[in-house]
Amino acid sequence: MTSKSNILEKLFGSQTRVRALRLFLLNPEEVFDIKTLARRLRAGRSSVKKELRLLLDVGYIRKGAKEASEVWAK
Repeated sequence: MTSKSNILEKLFGSQTRVRALRLFLLNPEEVFDIKTLARRLRAGRSSVKKELRLLLDVGYIRKGAKEASEVWAK
């Protein structure tokens, strides 16, 4: 039997993307920086940046700036 996380990973392409979607969905008002996202998603910064670019391209999240660093929000 396939677990729910494996099904979601197959549907959405990667475990990091599934975790990011879930994090933004459950925290729509929160703003995250890359370091925080990498820690919360339990993934490397390069993997997180790759997934953020995809989510940004489809309009799921938006990119901003705060004190000279990139921030991401739903």
